[in-house]
Amino acid sequence: MKNPFKKIGFYASLIAFCSIVILLYLLVYINAIPMRFIVLLGFILLVFLYTCIRLFLNHPSIWKNIIAWVIIIPLIVTTSFGSWYIYKTNQLLNIWSWADDGTTIDQYVGLYVSQESTIEQIDQLDQKKVGVYQSQNDQYSEKMIDYLQKNKVHPTYVHIDSMAQMIEKLRNNEIDAMIVLQPLLKVIEQNEPAYKKEQFKQIISVPVTMNSSLPETKDIDILNEPFTVLILGTNEFGEVSADSANSINILAAIDPTRNKIVLFSLPKEMYIDHTKLNYLGIEGTKKVQDALQEQFDIPIDYSVRVNLTAMVQLVDELGGIDIYNQHDFKVGKTRYEKGNLHLNGEKALEYIQNYPNASNKPNEAEMIVFDNILHQILSSNTLAHFNEIKETLGRSVNTNMNKETIAEFVKLQLLKNKEWTIDMFGVNGTSQELEIEPLKERSKVIVIDEKTKSEVNQKLMKILEAQE
Repeated sequence: MKNPFKKIGFYASLIAFCSIVILLYLLVYINAIPMRFIVLLGFILLVFLYTCIRLFLNHPSIWKNIIAWVIIIPLIVTTSFGSWYIYKTNQLLNIWSWADDGTTIDQYVGLYVSQESTIEQIDQLDQKKVGVYQSQNDQYSEKMIDYLQKNKVHPTYVHIDSMAQMIEKLRNNEIDAMIVLQPLLKVIEQNEPAYKKEQFKQIISVPVTMNSSLPETKDIDILNEPFTVLILGTNEFGEVSADSANSINILAAIDPTRNKIVLFSLPKEMYIDHTKLNYLGIEGTKKVQDALQEQFDIPIDYSVRVNLTAMVQLVDELGGIDIYNQHDFKVGKTRYEKGNLHLNGEKALEYIQNYPNASNKPNEAEMIVFDNILHQILSSNTLAHFNEIKETLGRSVNTNMNKETIAEFVKLQLLKNKEWTIDMFGVNGTSQELEIEPLKERSKVIVIDEKTKSEVNQKLMKILEAQE
């Protein structure tokens, strides 16, 4: 009597074989796991498959069939799920990388009035005075003007080349409304003491696709060549933007052959290119990268932009961080006592935002938290769970690293499984009041002297030139 399960077993074995082949192909394609691990995994899976085939086809019995099905069903499910998971990983790596996204970024321009204004709708602005910030990049204000014209609203436009003057004119009722790029107004409100208490009502916002020159993608053998990375942390939640103010600025040099990293934490108030460092982020990542390359005479190979969502979720995914707190301080009902602390993602963010930094160490809290996060990320145990971290970060990360480079970096640590030597320094300067763009008025900035710039350059170049 023919075994009715023999033919079904043959097709099940064929499906399992196809699932194994697809899984191994995707693992090779994504290139995030060392080849020797893939070969070992393939050998083990094929041994299981061969065992099932022998049980199904070679003098089969009821018990052999049961054993074969117990093996082959989990084998098919596991390899199919693994293939799907790797496919989704590849998709997310593409989302992280802006290398192939072209040279446009999506942004919003807002139409604002003072908090006391009776204007609630755009039609009330007909024949009123509307201020337009006249910058070198005027793509966004034209979109709002076009929008008003299409809605048959015809105000009188007053072009102003200073944000400080425009806010002052709105405050004194010399204009009735103003057109401003949303992130620009946000960074002014958050960082300029003179405007923190300003209250503006947004009447309407219009999406605008702006031209933006993004950092080029470089092809570096990061398994064997030193490279530099600019890490920008933006003070926002949700999906990361390529052009928002950067509140955290870290310049890193990495030597993969000696497992050495040198990091410099740069103050967001650093005076650069006639403005503050965090203002440059509004003009795009490449603007920040180019300015820092010139400032420190150092090549920057890659840029990574993350937002607050990424930091909070990453700390939670790591199980929290352990830090030593130098200063006792209180935020609301939470007291951060001096000594050893364990912080989850939300508390780590609160710690950074409220830490009583000394005037000569404006980014001390960032260094404390980031140093701990980096040590945990670079542990082989953490990178073994790269997919979980990847899913957690989601769309909160953007980089000009292509997906192959990201995969190579993961593979680097899995291959070596060695501890990294990490040296982190704060770049400090002198506090001064200088006129900055876009305010065109004096603001508190931190000026880095030539000696400090030279020291930063020398330390980074030692890593890039593989010097002891």
